[in-house]
Amino acid sequence: MKKIMSIYLTLGVLVGMGFTSKFQKPVPTTDKVQIKHVAKTNLSSLPANTARVPSGQWLGPGATDNPDSGWVTYGDNAMTYLTWAGPRRATYFDPADFAGVGYPITIDTVRTWFYQHSAYPWAPDTIFKFMILDGDGATVIDTSPWFHLRDTLGVQGPIVWALPTPITRNAGETWYVVVDPTVNGQTSGHPSTLADGVPDGHSFAGDLGSWSNWPYGEFFIDCFIHYTPPPDDVGAKDIVSPTGT
Repeated sequence: MKKIMSIYLTLGVLVGMGFTSKFQKPVPTTDKVQIKHVAKTNLSSLPANTARVPSGQWLGPGATDNPDSGWVTYGDNAMTYLTWAGPRRATYFDPADFAGVGYPITIDTVRTWFYQHSAYPWAPDTIFKFMILDGDGATVIDTSPWFHLRDTLGVQGPIVWALPTPITRNAGETWYVVVDPTVNGQTSGHPSTLADGVPDGHSFAGDLGSWSNWPYGEFFIDCFIHYTPPPDDVGAKDIVSPTGT
């Protein structure tokens, strides 16, 4: 069962400090970028629309335990990949995966992170929007305005959308949060999304009603929710930092 993340990142700071512990790099090939200071392991070759982040790890100020709200995410390990798989990318949220979360649930904010690598430039495609879909992966519940990112290298984010009208999910209802870079019909997939390297089956690429699992990790796409703790979990919420510690 996933843990709930209730952490506030000052400007979503990410720093190039090199990875430790279990985050490893594969034997270098022409379609991936290396991470420093890690051991070799055998991983399958990445597709042409995915690359390794050069280096870096999360830096956060610490966790805050709120009894009935918090950030939920599947991308809760160190940043590992950037990807422009598409045309759209999405994370599927199922409240049953998060300890201590019960219905009804209100979604009031979403956020995501991007990464522009010098070998995989975005220009001229630096625009995206959020979409929130019903659990069928096709029905649009809400759509944000278009966001214009800076055409600079490295991490950009968190890019945050506070929903003008919070969305309520009732018993059994799930949802998708989509990063949609298809402004004016563009199909490059840029700007490229950040992801960790621990697949959990909740990140997808494709289009409305036609999603394929992205099997290399989980996208950094988060929701801030208000929820009702189940009777036996009141005050017993798990907290996790973005590094999974």
